[in-house]
Amino acid sequence: KFVIQFRIVKTACLLTNDFRRDEERLRFVLRASGLAVGEFAREIGLPDSELLYRIKAGKAPLESGIAERICRRYPQIDFCWLLTGEVRRSQ
Repeated sequence: KFVIQFRIVKTACLLTNDFRRDEERLRFVLRASGLAVGEFAREIGLPDSELLYRIKAGKAPLESGIAERICRRYPQIDFCWLLTGEVRRSQ
């Protein structure tokens, strides 16, 4: 379920560019996972969910360390997209 939803919205991202801000991308990933923020934090190995709440509220940036944790747990998520909102194009 998570993989299918992500691919559909990722394609839409290319067309509408709805995911320009860190908090929008994190909110999308959280929704697609079906987990509460605290559960998601545990899934990616964080001791608590405070940082995720700050990112979700736009009060902290989504840094590469958090993006790496998310992509390690959910390898179907493109690291570049999660970190920057841009999708790498195949050559």
